[in-house]
Amino acid sequence: MQTTQNKIFTISNLFPKAFLVRISNLVLITMFLYIILPIHSFSQGCWTQLADMPQARYNLVSFEIADTGYVVTGQSAGGTFRNEFFKYDPNLNQWTQLANFPGTARTGSVGFSINGKGYVGTGRDNNGNTDQFWEYDPLLNSWTQKASFPPGNRESATGFSIGNKGYVGMGLNGTTKTDFYEYDPLTNTWAQKANFPVAIGRHAAVGFSIGSKGYVGTGYHSGFTRNNDFWEYDPTTDGWSQLANVPGPARADAVGFSTSGLGYVGTGNQYMDFYSYDVGSNSWTQITDYGPGNREKATAFVVNNIAYVGSGFYLSIKSDWWKLDPASIVTNAPLMGCDSLLIDSIYYAADTSLITTVPGVTANGCDSIYIQPIIINNSTSIVLPPITECDSTLIGGIYFNNDTTLIQNLSSVLTGCDSLVTVDLTINFADVTVTTFLYTITANATGAVYQWLNCDSNYAVIPGETSQSFLVGSNGNFAVAVTENNCTDTSSCINFTGIGIDEVLNSIRISISPNPSSGSFFVSAGNEGQLKTIEVLNLLGEIIDVKQSTSAVTPFDAKDRKGVFLVRCRGNGFTAIGRVVLL
Repeated sequence: MQTTQNKIFTISNLFPKAFLVRISNLVLITMFLYIILPIHSFSQGCWTQLADMPQARYNLVSFEIADTGYVVTGQSAGGTFRNEFFKYDPNLNQWTQLANFPGTARTGSVGFSINGKGYVGTGRDNNGNTDQFWEYDPLLNSWTQKASFPPGNRESATGFSIGNKGYVGMGLNGTTKTDFYEYDPLTNTWAQKANFPVAIGRHAAVGFSIGSKGYVGTGYHSGFTRNNDFWEYDPTTDGWSQLANVPGPARADAVGFSTSGLGYVGTGNQYMDFYSYDVGSNSWTQITDYGPGNREKATAFVVNNIAYVGSGFYLSIKSDWWKLDPASIVTNAPLMGCDSLLIDSIYYAADTSLITTVPGVTANGCDSIYIQPIIINNSTSIVLPPITECDSTLIGGIYFNNDTTLIQNLSSVLTGCDSLVTVDLTINFADVTVTTFLYTITANATGAVYQWLNCDSNYAVIPGETSQSFLVGSNGNFAVAVTENNCTDTSSCINFTGIGIDEVLNSIRISISPNPSSGSFFVSAGNEGQLKTIEVLNLLGEIIDVKQSTSAVTPFDAKDRKGVFLVRCRGNGFTAIGRVVLL
């Protein structure tokens, strides 16, 4: 910026309130955009034992409807297939036996729920594998047989639901399978989908859904070879994607479920370890081992975001049930720093959360997790768009009439950081000085816009007078309005007295003709020898032609000149001024 004067000011109360509000909002928007990553409540936890199921069994299937869990099928002592049906009320910690499952007693089935109804199907009964599929309505407490699983008999398949559809696939029928199907309860139809992508297939795997996608992992292939791979199924694209492997040893006959946006996989093959899966980071976190210890062929359901896991087998057939209680989480008020923050001899220069786990301190023996968010804001330097004013401007009670740079240091209680706000102020002027010569007023500003005014008529516009110079034709007070540098100002009024120009010439019998003229013109005197010298001047007072008068009529050549010119006549004891217009 070109300035005639450039000063630096640091003024604590320089900007007016409205200006400060706009700047403060800008500072907050710039400095206060930070992200605190969510902390999932099941990242740690503990297991609480519940009432035993009335009948010990393993390889059973479960589903949940509203605030109730349901358990059916499986095997009991001696490998006996079961069709007894039980429901569990978490509020009462109570099991109730319902009417038996109407299908054949079986083991290795799949189960899930859709829109308030439960679905159970496939498995192995006394006649071999089965393709039957059934729907349970808790309002009617009744079962209805549905369309059979289309590829035929199947056991140890994997099933889950996404939205209004169910999904069943893989499993075992002589060989390990890879096929995968979608079930629509509204039309009671099955549609084949993309196969599970591992050509050797899978059975006794875990399956569950999170949001709009399904997840399958672990299980056996090629007989009884264990796996720990983990896959995502997207029904929108009908595609599979491999994810991070389930930690720990490869396993099958594990349990899997989802709650609070996380997936969980644990137990299986007489293991007790448990892991949570975060879809966003594609990562696993080990949580508390399954409460009673080693277990395989158990089952699980989730009610009101609490997981319930039980039954199964380890050394004997089990009837015990346990719930996974979340850890007690305490989130403290954020600690803020400007650019960095020193805590326990460690400097933190970015947003983070310090997490401290204190094991077994709650009433039920669960962990307590203390979260300390740390927010690091940054001091900023903000340069605002330049401000341009005319003549002077009032900011914060101070008048500024020269170019300057205004600097304001804003401190924020919210962020704990300062912000340096800078704005360039430019003061423009219109030059309203004038020069007078004889009966001509000339504005000193060049290349501007001009309008001559009659001060005696309340500064009325003089029509047609928009040139840089103005030839005064009558007594009075006159001024010019000048527009320059986007500023408009008015000059002081200039006073003229005496008689008009034509009257001066007439009084001494001098005339100019023709006037106006498009070529030559003549200056005539009443008596020969009355005039001595005749000068032609422009409106700036510069002499452009001069002649000595030798007769009563003196000719002048216009020489292609155009405009208004002054004619000054000098004689014995007088000087007179006239005007000629050349076209």
